[in-house]
Amino acid sequence: AVVSTQSTGNLRTNLPKQLMTFRDLSYDKDIPTFLTHGQVMTYLERYSEKFSIGNLIEFNTPVTSVKPEPSSDPVKWVVSTSKGQKIYDAVAVCSGSFNSPRYPDDIDLNRYS
Repeated sequence: AVVSTQSTGNLRTNLPKQLMTFRDLSYDKDIPTFLTHGQVMTYLERYSEKFSIGNLIEFNTPVTSVKPEPSSDPVKWVVSTSKGQKIYDAVAVCSGSFNSPRYPDDIDLNRYS
């Protein structure tokens, strides 16, 4: 799994924590309903530690291609990264639509601070 942790630090989620909870690990009760990036990351780190899945996650690793393995049934996926290739049973595509800012062409950004 490849995870990007880039996010604007002061943003909060637009979904309540109750909708972003795995069945087998609750969020801490003392944190607010709408979470910060850090609170979500802490939760995911706790989950990773509890179920010993940290070794399955590769941080800061761009994916260069995802292709079906033609000889497998059921289908498996060949994932190519800057570190090489691995085969997985399933792939989740998380596009990161807010990863790169987009600005209107006619705005002079130097006017803002």
